[in-house]
Amino acid sequence: MNLLEKLEKFSDNINIVLERIAVFLMTLMTGIILTQVFARYFFSIGLRWSEEIGKYLMIWMALLGAVVVFYEQRHIAIDFLVAKISNLRPIKIFHLVLALALFAVIVWQGVPYAIFGLKSISPATGISRFWVYLALPVSGGLLFFQGFVLLLNALAGKIKQHTYIDEIQESIEAHCSPDELD
Repeated sequence: MNLLEKLEKFSDNINIVLERIAVFLMTLMTGIILTQVFARYFFSIGLRWSEEIGKYLMIWMALLGAVVVFYEQRHIAIDFLVAKISNLRPIKIFHLVLALALFAVIVWQGVPYAIFGLKSISPATGISRFWVYLALPVSGGLLFFQGFVLLLNALAGKIKQHTYIDEIQESIEAHCSPDELD
């Protein structure tokens, strides 16, 4: 197993863990918000911490989910023009280099922002905002690592030309019998 294969396996494992964390955070956030609605509607009491915690969970969920989606190359895209290009390698490499630059800026700016959060306390929960702001450098670092693995794959010529048109076609073929396709 060469270095690139080891990095791919490690990235796949990171994605599995992050996907599970994001699902857990979304479930927890939904539960907290539903509890707030239930308490307010049925008991006329508000849980003052629920909105704040819900927002913080959403921030972490969205940023960790972005790492998963980026590595799987599943962000929303208008790809009808890209689907017509036969050699995507140079475009993909350029795209990944730009993405890595952006992720480096997110880490570079996110670290001082998180440190700034040490001086700030959330009013309803008393939690240091450091823990919320830490989502920026953590997700930026994970995005950078996943992007680096994707860039190495692109440089090695391992580019899957995934398009939503292909995905729809695969889905239709998977769910329909050959007779239905004719």
